[in-house]
Amino acid sequence: MDWIEVNLNYYQPLHLAAKEGDWKTAKRFIDSDNTALTAVISIQGMTALHVAASSSHSEFIENLVQLIPAEALDARDERGCNALHYVAIGEAVNAAKALVDKNPTLPLSMESLGQTPLFFAAYWGAPSKSKEMLWYLSTVTTNDFPSYPFTGPWSGALILGITAAGFNGKLMVYFNSMPD
Repeated sequence: MDWIEVNLNYYQPLHLAAKEGDWKTAKRFIDSDNTALTAVISIQGMTALHVAASSSHSEFIENLVQLIPAEALDARDERGCNALHYVAIGEAVNAAKALVDKNPTLPLSMESLGQTPLFFAAYWGAPSKSKEMLWYLSTVTTNDFPSYPFTGPWSGALILGITAAGFNGKLMVYFNSMPD
């Protein structure tokens, strides 16, 4: 991993705005410094999009997605997660849709252990909050390179997580519709 020097004090107002979902403050900061849109603003290597995603601020995320280039939506933090990984844990389905609509490759992205956003939703999401997220991500995630989420090394845990969320019947219909 390359080390970069980041002035975290400078980005503190943006970090706080992203964490709290304060779009007006964030937009003022970004308008005064356009590089802040994709800048690393935390010691964990997160951008404002990561921070907002980890706090489930859907409207904030949707606003940022409109401003960020599609390829920059796949920016990774120190764990190798992009914003969709964090959104997947929560219930901000509209934010997930905004991310995937702008960059359709995000559902197949893997963090440093090889886990996809769908895996995060199934394994780390609270079942009572993540059913809609889990269903949405399962419809936009294909069993393709590079992650092969339904047949790769994390597929067993993924299927258990999906089943534990109560999608066992729907899961079978979904898997039966997949090509051999």
